Amino acid sequence: MHIVRIDKKSDKKQIVYFDNDTFCPLYTSEIRKYGIDADAEISKDTYREVYDMVVQKRAKLRAMNILQKFDKTERQLSEKLLQDGYDSDTVCAVIEYLKSYRYIDDYRYAENYYEYHCETESRSAIKNKLLQKGISADILEQIITDDLYDDTALDRLIEKKQIREKCTDAESYRKQVGFLIRKGFSYDLIRRKLSENFKK
Repeated sequence: MHIVRIDKKSDKKQIVYFDNDTFCPLYTSEIRKYGIDADAEISKDTYREVYDMVVQKRAKLRAMNILQKFDKTERQLSEKLLQDGYDSDTVCAVIEYLKSYRYIDDYRYAENYYEYHCETESRSAIKNKLLQKGISADILEQIITDDLYDDTALDRLIEKKQIREKCTDAESYRKQVGFLIRKGFSYDLIRRKLSENFKK
């Protein structure tokens, strides 16, 4: 196994690139331990030990540490591990491991997100944000099914934020409409809801 190059990532960590298109982050002490040098050879056994026993184990621990602080989607966690210097093979192996124990579950993530935000954001806004986080359209169709969702959600938000009470003149009306539009609700629905209390 040929080592193509070694790039410095920080004072203590470097990225080692191999000729099979894999790469991995290693501490300087580990590079010394395994006798890794740029443009040099290592045995397949050493490569497998480094890749399986050191890198994948560390990637799993890193992923678990991330998840202890914040719940993540598969895409979010994958992107974070890639940013940390792990290659796609390692990331895929870690993701599959975490999924097998349900440490990550996109359906559960989307369900929790929906329940938390359903009283303050429109259905389209929630869908768009979850799509950006990597949640599939299939999962969203299973979770967000209520055709009357926007109507009732807007009622709750108007009451919670006391929107009607704030619409005292044309300028305040425009500000409140703008706020609700940014939450993803349609202008027609907003106007219909507010027309009972304020005539533009």
